[in-house]
Amino acid sequence: MTSTVTLILSLFYSSILVLIFASMWTIFEKAGKAGWKYLIPIYNTILLLEIVGKPWWWIFLLMLPFVNIIWAIWMMNLLSKSFGKNEGFTVGLILLGIIFFPILAFGNAKYLGPAGSEGFDASAPLDVQKPEYNLENWLITISMFLIINAIFWFVVIRLGLRGRAMGFLPTLFFGAIPLITAGLMKNKGWRIVIILTGTIFLAIQIHDYLGQFLGDLF
Repeated sequence: MTSTVTLILSLFYSSILVLIFASMWTIFEKAGKAGWKYLIPIYNTILLLEIVGKPWWWIFLLMLPFVNIIWAIWMMNLLSKSFGKNEGFTVGLILLGIIFFPILAFGNAKYLGPAGSEGFDASAPLDVQKPEYNLENWLITISMFLIINAIFWFVVIRLGLRGRAMGFLPTLFFGAIPLITAGLMKNKGWRIVIILTGTIFLAIQIHDYLGQFLGDLF
């Protein structure tokens, strides 16, 4: 596997990651949640449950092997309805998420309210205000992102879980920092520039790892 091919694959892979990252960040913002909160493991699922109108303890149902598939599909359907979409769109989210999540995020879909709560009325959408970001938000976000991942790796190392797959995660986390910065910027022009450069930066970060992984496969 040549270095050029690996770099192209890395750029393609990083572009998909950035698209998913940006889509979920925007979906959270449409629902009135700070986009950076999507980066916090477990907490992001709790917030997603809040967005669709289900209690936080549903997270335990989503952890049950095999059975969690049913609850995850239900949650995706509620997410669709919370943005005025139907069951057909739910199928799209499940089977073609890389296409339908960006449509939900960057299309004209508006958050109507939590579809899973009592009294939900799709004809009377909520007046949701997008969160404002400033320098203080940026510093807090980056700090929390680093602290959370430091705790994560402390636990992983203590439990002896580190392996090749786990070795990819710090690369992904480090490469995501410019993208967090882009999400917190108010100026759309600078946001686009940083997203593009951040995508390239992320591709470079995963290049060596992906090259080694593909080399072992082929």
